[in-house]
Amino acid sequence: MGIKWVRPRDLLNSTPQPGRNHPSLYGPKGVQVRTSEQRDLGDCWFLSSATAVAEDPSRIEAIFNNVRDYNANGAFQMFFYVRGEKVAVHIDDRIPLRVFGPGYKTYYYWLNNGASQDGAWWLVLLEKAFAKLNVNYSNINGGWPGEALRYLTGAPIVNYHPKDFKNNNDLLWKIVTEGMNKNYPMVGGTYQNNSAFNVTDGHAETCLGSLILRNPDGSEHAKLIKMRNPWGRYTYTGPWSNSSDLWTPEFKKQADFGEADHGIFYTPLENWTSEFENLTVAHTGDWKVNSIEGKTSAYTSQGTKWTNEFVWLSNPVKQDVFVECD
Repeated sequence: MGIKWVRPRDLLNSTPQPGRNHPSLYGPKGVQVRTSEQRDLGDCWFLSSATAVAEDPSRIEAIFNNVRDYNANGAFQMFFYVRGEKVAVHIDDRIPLRVFGPGYKTYYYWLNNGASQDGAWWLVLLEKAFAKLNVNYSNINGGWPGEALRYLTGAPIVNYHPKDFKNNNDLLWKIVTEGMNKNYPMVGGTYQNNSAFNVTDGHAETCLGSLILRNPDGSEHAKLIKMRNPWGRYTYTGPWSNSSDLWTPEFKKQADFGEADHGIFYTPLENWTSEFENLTVAHTGDWKVNSIEGKTSAYTSQGTKWTNEFVWLSNPVKQDVFVECD
């Protein structure tokens, strides 16, 4: 048993499946959020972020320089944002696999993220390119979703914590719903010692948005937050879990509920902050960069009221600054 770098086409030829003899970059349905199949590497923070970015397929296609087909030569170019600057990373498609050899039921075993259930390889390749950007796979074994989202989008990142909501579920609902409507990539991070409903400890999961289930008369029945585990399977066992008796045929229809296990699950709004300790949102879209130049202002005060109407920002380092003012 050892480690071997294997090309996808050779892997597929070793375990032939109908229609799967050649690797596909995006799969038969194009870029999907049901893609990650995390294995031994602890890069849930990256995989859940990439899955969140994939909610808009054009964002993933842009990272691949708008290449749509799998390069038969196995050469790929991808773009990340480093300190706000777009940086190209070039890789081949050899993937490290554990080899068990003849006599074993499984000849190869995935060490890192595996190809998706529908045969898409884009996230396998993206993970390798991100590892190369960070020198090797070991260096992405653990991290923060905000970093990954910044690398992938170059957009301003906002991190929210339970204390930000102060038991105000309406604020959490507003943030998640607005993020869903604006197609912002969102990732939730679970507590390190999590005993709530079999939620995985210290784990990052994609936040796919919000859903209101309604009764036949149109009244509100429940507010749910939709999540996805980058393992490609769910572990959640609480209210509105996939096996819960709360799901009626009508509610399943409203949720576009899928019986297949792709790691997607729903959790009640009121339970979310007991399961997740942070929410990271990337403010993608059209945003402007403004530069303010000026000398230091002398402030005068009348009691507690400042008379100045302007605040001057001075920063010797070239970087993006996201400022929010009420």
